[in-house]
Amino acid sequence: MEERSSIPKTKLMGLKGLWKIDLSGAGLLLKEIRRGRRAGGDFHIFTTNAPALRIMRQLHVFDELGEDNMHNNKGEAIAAAVKAADDDICRGCELRIFMECATKPGPGKKPPRG
Repeated sequence: MEERSSIPKTKLMGLKGLWKIDLSGAGLLLKEIRRGRRAGGDFHIFTTNAPALRIMRQLHVFDELGEDNMHNNKGEAIAAAVKAADDDICRGCELRIFMECATKPGPGKKPPRG
């Protein structure tokens, strides 16, 4: 059994080159989505391939993933993942890997007044 991490992790999976997905591929995606969420994280997929999207919908991948976690491109997936990231974790992070991280609290940043 996978332990719950003290730092939730979000996984992004790009299916850019995927043209076909079968039952075993959908099963693998479902397994990874469930494993990530059991560990306290989340999962996002990005692709624009219409046949792959249609098959993933038919094989109930979207039912498990959720429409909000399906994106047309990597930028949208990163933006959604960063927006959902725990501000307490971001506050201690000095890496600022993505442009979207600039909107999150960080070392030396004062919280907004409300």
